[in-house]
Amino acid sequence: MPFKRKSLNENDRCKSYKWPKVELHVHLEGVVRLSTIVDLQREAQEKGPEDFAKMMGPFSESWENMSELRSLVVIEEGDKDPSLLLFLERFKFFMGLIQGSRDAIYRVTYEFVEDAYQQRVEYAELRFCPMLLASAKLEPHFKSSGNMSPDDVITVVKQAIADAYEDYGVKVRLILANVIGLWEYAMPIIDLAIKHSDIVVGIDVAGYENGHIYKTKKEKLFIAAFDKAKELGIHRTAHAGEAGGASSIKNALLYLNAERIGHGYHAIEDHVLLDFLKDKNIHIECCLTSCCKIGGFWNKKWDAHPIKKFFDRDMNCSLSTDDPTIFQNNLAMEYKKCQKRFKVSTKKLLESNLNAAKASFLPNDEKEDLVKSLEKQFALVSFDSF
Repeated sequence: MPFKRKSLNENDRCKSYKWPKVELHVHLEGVVRLSTIVDLQREAQEKGPEDFAKMMGPFSESWENMSELRSLVVIEEGDKDPSLLLFLERFKFFMGLIQGSRDAIYRVTYEFVEDAYQQRVEYAELRFCPMLLASAKLEPHFKSSGNMSPDDVITVVKQAIADAYEDYGVKVRLILANVIGLWEYAMPIIDLAIKHSDIVVGIDVAGYENGHIYKTKKEKLFIAAFDKAKELGIHRTAHAGEAGGASSIKNALLYLNAERIGHGYHAIEDHVLLDFLKDKNIHIECCLTSCCKIGGFWNKKWDAHPIKKFFDRDMNCSLSTDDPTIFQNNLAMEYKKCQKRFKVSTKKLLESNLNAAKASFLPNDEKEDLVKSLEKQFALVSFDSF
C-alpha cells in the first residue's frame, strides 16, 4: 500500500551537529518507526482477522495502540534490559508485520534513508538477515509460508535505497547478517552477497552472542563461509564483546577474520587485546545508547565506560544507533550523550566519522571520495573548548 513520503528539505535537517556523518552499525529490523508499525498493523487488520493472525501468530493481540506498542518495544530512558536475549524478544511484537511483505520492507527501508537525511548522514551501511525478512526458501531452519525469497528481500531493499537516493542523495550500502544458531544459512548468504555485489559490501554475525568458540560442526559452517568471503574479497564484521566477554572478540578475529568489531565493549577486560585492536587499527562500531540500555556491559560508572576508554586511547572507533526502534535514538543524540558523559571534543567526533569512512566497506575509489568529501566539509566546522 502506498505511504506518504515526507518530501524533506534542508529546513528539516537536524540543527545540532550539522556536519556530514557516517553510520556503520544499524539494523534494518531495528529502524522501523513506531508510527509505521501502527500503520502496518492497521493495514494488516483490514485484510481480515485470519490474515492478521497468520502474520502475527501468538502476538496478534499483544497491543492495540501506540502506547501499548511503545511499552512492549521501547526501552525508555533510565530503563534497561538485563540481557541481550530479553532485548531481542522485543522484535517479536512487530516483525510479523514486515516479514514477507514487499510494501512493508520497501517502506521501512525508504524511511530509514529519510531519517538518515534528517541526521545529515552522507553514508550508511545497513545490515540485516534476508532470511528473517523473507517468507519463502527458508529451509532448513524455518518453513516457508509465502512467496518472498531472501533474494526478493534484497531486491526490494535495493530498489527502496535507489529511489530514496534520487530524493535525498544519501548513499547506503548493505551488510548481510548471519544469525547465531542459523548456521546453515551461512553459505547461502555468501551466494546472495555475490549476486548483489553492486550494493552488498560485507557480511556480519549477529544474534545471541555468548562467546561462541566455533568448534562444533555447525559453528564451523560460519568459519567456512567467512573463509569463502575473505577469498572472494567480501568484507567481514562481527558482533563480539557485547554480551560475550573479551574472548568473543578474539574468536571473531581468529576464526572469522573480522575486519571490524561490532560493539566490542568487553575488550577493556583484556589489555593485551585492547593494545592489539589499537595497534592493528581495527575499527570498533560503538553504540552508546544500546550499550547503556542492554545488560551486556554497563556498570553505571561513566568514567570507566568502555566507549570513554576507546576515545581516551584514540582507538579506531565511531558511533552508531544500532536499533532506533527500540532505543528511540538518533546520531545527534548519540553525539550529545558522548560529549555530556565523556567530554569528547567536537574534533574527536569529527575524527570518529573519518574513522568510519576509512573503515567502511566501500570500494577504494568510493571510499577515497567519501573521505575527501568529509575532510573538505569538516574544515569548515568550528571546534568547541573541550
